Amino acid sequence: MPAIRRSLVLGLSAALLSLLFSTDAFHMPSPALRRSTRPTTTVSTASSQRTNSLPSLYASAPSPTSSSPSASFGQVLGEILQDLFAGPEKVEETDVLVVGSGISGSTTAFYLNKAGVKCLLTEAKPVVGGNVISKTDGQFLWEEGPNSFQPTYPLMQATVDMGLANDLVLADATLPRFVYWKEKLYALPGGLSDIPFFNLLSIPGRIRAGLGALGFIRGPPKDKEESVKEFVTRHLGAETFERIIDPFVSGVYAGDPSKLSMKAALKKVKRLEELGGRGILDGALLRIQEIKRTKPPVVPEHPVYKGGQLGSFKNGLQSMPLAVAKIMGKDKVRVSYKLLNVVKGKAGGYEALFQTPQGRRRVKCKVRRNRWEGGREEERGRRQ
Repeated sequence: MPAIRRSLVLGLSAALLSLLFSTDAFHMPSPALRRSTRPTTTVSTASSQRTNSLPSLYASAPSPTSSSPSASFGQVLGEILQDLFAGPEKVEETDVLVVGSGISGSTTAFYLNKAGVKCLLTEAKPVVGGNVISKTDGQFLWEEGPNSFQPTYPLMQATVDMGLANDLVLADATLPRFVYWKEKLYALPGGLSDIPFFNLLSIPGRIRAGLGALGFIRGPPKDKEESVKEFVTRHLGAETFERIIDPFVSGVYAGDPSKLSMKAALKKVKRLEELGGRGILDGALLRIQEIKRTKPPVVPEHPVYKGGQLGSFKNGLQSMPLAVAKIMGKDKVRVSYKLLNVVKGKAGGYEALFQTPQGRRRVKCKVRRNRWEGGREEERGRRQ
């Protein structure tokens, strides 16, 4: 560590120590207050932390308005001492950095790695999976995040490539799906004949949903991307969203429907509006005709599934991220890597700053423009 930096940090440490133990700053809450106090943890996402510059050294310190000044100064002092003895930040370089090891992140990293691209997969939690959390007590298996997926051609290919085809579990598509509402289970309609007996929705709620399905609604906003909640509420009403759609969206995506993009999360449902106009019923009829005309290719090694089935794995959904981590190896997968910031690098590419148990770490991502875009430009020049 440079002598100037060491002197500055030692001086700042001494100043904070004197402030910490001064009569005015030092405060010890009463035993009753200590018993009622619970530590809080704030986890920030990359999108909310993406600024024009990297955060300052002590950006994660609590606000000065905290109710416990001694805790705030103690945390800052701890970070100073940790930085003093940790040495310089370590910098690592990779071609592609994937932040988040859920189904999307782990699958992306898996295929990049399979294609020979130098890739690094990071996860803020101590184990891969992100919000995909499968747990067991030895007798029962449960999910603390999303609980199932709808089989598709790409997903079946991924299960084969990752060696998970024999662990795939598919539900019986003929069995009803249930919604738990006010201490009672309601079976969702499996066909038109079941709708008259479906009493989860009130009579006004059914009328609103029916009119919306027929297209008696306002058009989509022109300058705004709708969330799942906004789209469903506009089409079928708030009651349908709250009692039917919200439980299933939360179970599949483990996210907030008011923040999930409809076009990104449920693009097939969104397309029904584009196919048939304002209503989704006529779009659904047109979509049925499309499905009959265009069937996915049959691949012998793919697990066989039927439309309407839901899937998982014998040991839970987390099997997929865990399989990716095992295949890629510890050198290419980092857990307990909490992303603090992402900025553009001075020489191109991007730099990501992480908080890890070993201190702060930087990862530089290269820009491969010379390999792809530059190569195409040179080819065009030769042709001319």
